[in-house]
Amino acid sequence: MNQSKILISLIWQKLALFFGVLLASFGLLFYRLNKPGLLSSKEVSTYNHSRSLNFIIHHPINAPYYLVEHYLTQFHNSIIFARATSAIFGMIIILLVFFILKFWLSIYYAVIGSLIFASTSWYLHTARFNSPNILLIGVLAPLACGIWLKHSNRVRFVLLISSIVVGLTLYVPGLIWFILIGAIGQRRII
Repeated sequence: MNQSKILISLIWQKLALFFGVLLASFGLLFYRLNKPGLLSSKEVSTYNHSRSLNFIIHHPINAPYYLVEHYLTQFHNSIIFARATSAIFGMIIILLVFFILKFWLSIYYAVIGSLIFASTSWYLHTARFNSPNILLIGVLAPLACGIWLKHSNRVRFVLLISSIVVGLTLYVPGLIWFILIGAIGQRRII
């Protein structure tokens, strides 16, 4: 009975730390996201590109970003929904940083490292600016899939998720080189 209480308390501590990181990064990303003022020319260009599915089909570079923004702005045509696309991708990146650090180090270093990463000015600017530049940090997704593949017993499932992630990162300029380097490093497992 005593061991189960200890196990439950450890699980709750780890869950509390994980959700604390999520809550803190959510607050940093979404606080005053609809600040008054005009959108920059890059943000207007991104918004206009995402309005047309025909444009996204004929110009598939950064298509994952444009598709998410297209469907988010269908709900409400406002600054906050346009900028929320980058913030959503930013939350995914914080989760990837957390899990990568958790696999490499420990949960406490993952909490501290992901909070430090989430509060850097470069990350906050990129994650709050309505631009597909946030996808360039997506190099962490294939890295996280490689780490997951190395530590998982369910290889087929992880390979399926990894192939979806690789398929999505093919639409981000420059990430194909990181995918090739990772595939060479993981060639024994694949």
